[in-house]
Amino acid sequence: MKEDVFLRQLKLFGVPSGSDENTEAVRVFLAKRLENGDLSLSEIQLSRDIAERGKCEDAAVHLFLAAMFVAQRKGDAFLSEKNGERIFNEFGESGLWEKARAAAPGLPEEIVVLEKGKGWFFARNLEAVKCVSALIRERVKKSLPEECPDVEKSIAFTDKTLDEFQKNAVLTATSRHFAVITGGPGTGKTTIVCAILRALLRPGNLRPDEIGLVAPTGRAGQRMTEALRKELANAKDEDPAVLASIGSLKGVTIHSLLGGRAPHWKHTKYDQLPHRLVVVDESSMVDLHLMRALLEALRDDCRLVLLGDSHQLPSVDEGAVLGDLATKDGERDGWAVHLEDSHRFKGGLKKASEAINAGDSDALKGAAPALGIETESDWTSTLRKDTTKNCCFRLVFGKMSAQSCHKALEQWAMCFGTLGELATRAKGIAGDPAKGIAPDACLDDGTMTPAAKALFECLDRSRVITVLRNGPFGVAGVNDFFSRKIHGRRKTDNLFDKPGVPVLITRNSKERELYNGDIGATVLHDGMMYALFPRGEKVVACPVALLPEHEPAYAVTVHKAQGSEFGNVLVVLPDDEGNPLLSREMVYTGITRAKERAVILGTEAALEAALGNKTDRDTGIEI
Repeated sequence: MKEDVFLRQLKLFGVPSGSDENTEAVRVFLAKRLENGDLSLSEIQLSRDIAERGKCEDAAVHLFLAAMFVAQRKGDAFLSEKNGERIFNEFGESGLWEKARAAAPGLPEEIVVLEKGKGWFFARNLEAVKCVSALIRERVKKSLPEECPDVEKSIAFTDKTLDEFQKNAVLTATSRHFAVITGGPGTGKTTIVCAILRALLRPGNLRPDEIGLVAPTGRAGQRMTEALRKELANAKDEDPAVLASIGSLKGVTIHSLLGGRAPHWKHTKYDQLPHRLVVVDESSMVDLHLMRALLEALRDDCRLVLLGDSHQLPSVDEGAVLGDLATKDGERDGWAVHLEDSHRFKGGLKKASEAINAGDSDALKGAAPALGIETESDWTSTLRKDTTKNCCFRLVFGKMSAQSCHKALEQWAMCFGTLGELATRAKGIAGDPAKGIAPDACLDDGTMTPAAKALFECLDRSRVITVLRNGPFGVAGVNDFFSRKIHGRRKTDNLFDKPGVPVLITRNSKERELYNGDIGATVLHDGMMYALFPRGEKVVACPVALLPEHEPAYAVTVHKAQGSEFGNVLVVLPDDEGNPLLSREMVYTGITRAKERAVILGTEAALEAALGNKTDRDTGIEI
């Protein structure tokens, strides 16, 4: 039993010290939390060090620190009274909160700080919250020394007609030091970025080297670059020099912009960035400490524009900065703009996403019709119809089983080409020298040939997105199912010697031009297996043996999919409605990765639980 193992480790660490009955009860509680994955051994060791520094003899202090670590793991910047009580109620130990709380005053104040009106902060988090709040307040109050020229001309730059919200967003971003622009999929955030750049890159204003386009992940930065290139194709009656300047810009990670790694950044408040405009895409993914580092590294005269969808999942680490800033107060005061109208995301998909955000089960049922895999012999025939584009469906069961999930996965794959077509296109790119068929040119010069484009279109036609990482309904289980179904393999780690296997990069590699979140496919070339990845009008080819950390991409988690788009999306929910990962934001982020169709696969109970769980983080940011 793992609990016994953890109990022995806790005694070895001396957590908590002593051997009386109360101490043993605390130790048993901590062992259960370790077994359940609510805490880690490193956090327990840190808890011991903090208690020793404060010379805390009350064993209950470890209960309090456990609650603080759990709150931080959930993304809270501090532990509130209400949240502390809730955490122990979730553990089924409601009577322990008062004991834990009573022990808190004994903790060293330089590590754990009680902030009146909020709760208990780790000092590092409190410092970050105060810093982010103060730096944004300064930017909100500051006015630009000069008016931005040619904004009206920049707004009317394509055959598209910008709506009033979009026009307001461009004017806000170009006339202020700080702007927050939020909106769902298809609301024109990339169009707005292009208009901002066209206005600010006029002669006598900004130079390309004074502009930074950034995102939290390498893949999101690449998508920002690709989207901007597509937007430029619509430009009309424009100065070629301005278009060339915009075309020279590339999206990079915030980490690359700052240089180095946290906390040892190259650019800090003592050595600030040279930029006079920084645009951050997918800002919902930016955590509290990364936002602080970016704000401190910006010059006083630099414009900062945050773009994102505040309804998506917040950052993995502490904070929900975009959610805190996307408020009615910001809209009232003129520095925040919410884009209301989607020009791409329509129909059932739009209605379903709105119902999920509202937690409205009845509205979701109306927007997303139910599909019955047990009663319809081929439910995928419904999905194949052109009339089902911009639609969302529910494939729900009374009880979820691996068998019913696998049946759905197989039909999904047959419907959208995962079974067979991807491998066929990969073999077509490799050619057949024995038959005199030469390899495709993309393998030689890295150009995006028609064959390569068709391969990537097939690859992005659909994606299975899971809430969980492990288990039969997580990434591991889905990838294992496809590896057995397609390749007859029981393990996924040796799949990549076959052509047409989707590959997900999980670690950045600047040397290989590959980034965490990139998805490509395997191709055999000259007796060696390569992985091909799209890069706008180019293709990146890398031998599989030299790839950075990677895994099969038949399925990806919602977190990994964030910032990406696929034609059709199947969102697989956990079978346990009590799973804490189920939330409105999780389901919303999953279905809004779809450009055409989305299907939610799970039980009615799990879906109801997700709709009833809205992510509310305690962050403390005040503007």
